[in-house]
Amino acid sequence: MKVLIPLALACVMLAGCSTNGNNVSRAESMKVTTANNQNQHWVEGFQQAVKGAFSGMYSFKGKTCSLRLNLDRNARFVSAWPESGDKDLCEAAITALAYTQYPFFVNDEQYRLFRSVPIDINL
Repeated sequence: MKVLIPLALACVMLAGCSTNGNNVSRAESMKVTTANNQNQHWVEGFQQAVKGAFSGMYSFKGKTCSLRLNLDRNARFVSAWPESGDKDLCEAAITALAYTQYPFFVNDEQYRLFRSVPIDINL
């Protein structure tokens, strides 16, 4: 089973790549590195939580669903809706995600980055 979080991971990887042509001090560079590490850690925890929600869904093997998940500031489920894919899988996924415990956001910046997460599910 593959669960992809394309936008979130791309944001984490690209956040430290831009210097806007300016020289970046060591302290600024360390802040970016720390933020990237925190975001990467959150994404890994999120992926594990989502994968755990789908263990045992063998009846959907070979099916896909793309949906968007919204979380509140305390990383609790707010809503989710399908964007494309198998209707039954998407409904089951939304139900499973509603009861999943997600990693807490370490700061407001991380919350703004990940409060609305696209998820691609390929079982």
